[in-house]
Amino acid sequence: AGEFNWNNVQNGNGSTTLQPGAKLPWTIEINEKGILEWIDDDEWVITDTIPRGLVLDESSVQIKNHGVALPATSTVTKNADGTTTLVITMLPESFSYTNNGVTEIRKQINITYDTTLDPKCTDIWNDNTASFKNVAKFERNGHKIGDTSFTETVERKVVGKSGTFDETTGLLTY
Repeated sequence: AGEFNWNNVQNGNGSTTLQPGAKLPWTIEINEKGILEWIDDDEWVITDTIPRGLVLDESSVQIKNHGVALPATSTVTKNADGTTTLVITMLPESFSYTNNGVTEIRKQINITYDTTLDPKCTDIWNDNTASFKNVAKFERNGHKIGDTSFTETVERKVVGKSGTFDETTGLLTY
């Protein structure tokens, strides 16, 4: 078994208010408390299904251990149902290290990325509020270890304007 956590680092309470164009950051935590042990791992794969209505900023994907970047590969697939699949593959040099000749698993590996609201996805909103359930799966050596999810409820702030037009001066005031 293993420890695999999910959270939104924006405010941690599962509810966010966003201005148009604002980013919604996400974090997947692996081995937060350092309980995973080495079992001749040859590959870790984290598969994250980002829900319809969110747009992944592919350039924002980072894998770090205590702030230090770790080598990994990531692929992104945009699915027909509007979801996006982010697959991150990590080799042993990313998630392990040698301590006095003993291979150990790094503690607190964080995968972070940003999403924005998809302006084309208008049917998901109810009174400018929508919930986004993100689901991630963790595999070690080709075997599913677990999955986790986090639901973020977002209220969007829609920009609005009102004004008057003065025909005499030709000025629009708002």
